[in-house]
Parts: sequence; structure tokens; C-alpha cells
Amino acid sequence: MGTQINIMGLEIDIIDTKALVSIVNDFLENDVLNVILFATTDLIDYTVEDEELKSIIMDADYILPGDETLLSLHHVDTLKVASMVVDYKSLSHAFTDVGVRNRSIYLIASSEKEAQSYMNLMEEHYPQMEVLGAFYEDLEQNQELVMNEINSLTPDILIFLIETPFQERFIMENKLKLNAKLCIGLGHITPEAVTKHKNNGIKKILDARIFKRKFEKYKHKKGGKMNGDNQ
Repeated sequence: MGTQINIMGLEIDIIDTKALVSIVNDFLENDVLNVILFATTDLIDYTVEDEELKSIIMDADYILPGDETLLSLHHVDTLKVASMVVDYKSLSHAFTDVGVRNRSIYLIASSEKEAQSYMNLMEEHYPQMEVLGAFYEDLEQNQELVMNEINSLTPDILIFLIETPFQERFIMENKLKLNAKLCIGLGHITPEAVTKHKNNGIKKILDARIFKRKFEKYKHKKGGKMNGDNQ
């Protein structure tokens, strides 16, 4: 379903929003935990320097673009017109079509304030879902505690909103220990970014230029054009 684009050595899945809805619905019917990660430019930076991290992440069921900057060298505007998933915002649109009635969700956030904002956001936009709670303490120091909490609540969906790359390592290294159906790793996205949906054209242009310079440096280091990478 869909295709893949190699972005600086990491295979990113390119699918449309209808496919995302279908995938989420299928995963919610499974008895094992499936993982969807949304990749960011920060994650790409880490995987370029850490092959072990890249290998761990590649075991996720889907790695989707979490920031359209990742696709700035791959005709992102054309992909958007075709209703392809180009960033994490596609998830909020997809959730409106997913069969989430009577489904439960648990959040892992970076702070109590952000956790409460996310819970309020979920209750406002997805009232048919049951928000079981959120964990916002230091996850690195409380790994067993959060896993016990998750397994006692058995949520259908886990959403992680914490810093890369610890988020991805924790999810992938512990996925067999977590009693849930679907885990979604979004990275540290503030509630304000989710709700305001600002279209800052200047920032997008600057981010794309910075990413292009990183790509050119990566390509030069690897000795030329990489298979699957565009000019």
C-alpha cells in the first residue's frame, strides 16, 4: 500500500489519507501492538549519525512524514494536492474518519500542562473516544512505572508526544511489553502547534533551505546521488 522514499538513508512511507484511515482501522482490530512513527527532520539527523537507531526504527510498521519539510525535495505540493500524508496533521484529519467510537486512548507527554492540553483537545474533537489519562513524568527515569500504568489500563491507542530519539527507542524496544493495539509516535509537538495550524510560509521556505543544505552535505559525504533520493 503506497510507496517509499529514501530520505538520507531512512525509508519513509508515502500513503494517502484514505490509506491511513484503513491502516488505523485494521490495526485497531489486531491483538498485537502495531507502531506508526511520524519522522521529523530531527529524527533524520539522529539516524544519519546512528545506524543502530535507524535499524531499530525501521522495524516500525509505518514511518510517515511528520513534517512536510522532509518532502521539500520530493514535490510536496503535488503530494498535498493528491491528499497524501505529508505531516502529522494528516492524523487529525484521518481520526475523524476512523472507527474510534468507544475506543480508548492514553497519552505520553513532556509536561503536566501539555498533557492536560492534549487531553482537553482529544475530549473536544473526539468526544466518542475515552481518554484514560496521560503520563508526563520523566519517562527515562520511570520506564517500568509507565509500562505498568499502560498495561493496567489496556488502552486501544497510545500516543507519544515526547522528544526524539528517546521516544522512538522507548517505543521500539518495549513494544512487545505494551498492552495496546496501536502506538503512534508524533514527537514533541506542542498543543498550540496542533490547534493553531499556522501556515508560516517564510518559516517553511527557510526550513526547506536548511534541509536541502543538510541533504547536499549527506549526499557529498556518501559520494554522490543516493538511490531513491531526488536532486
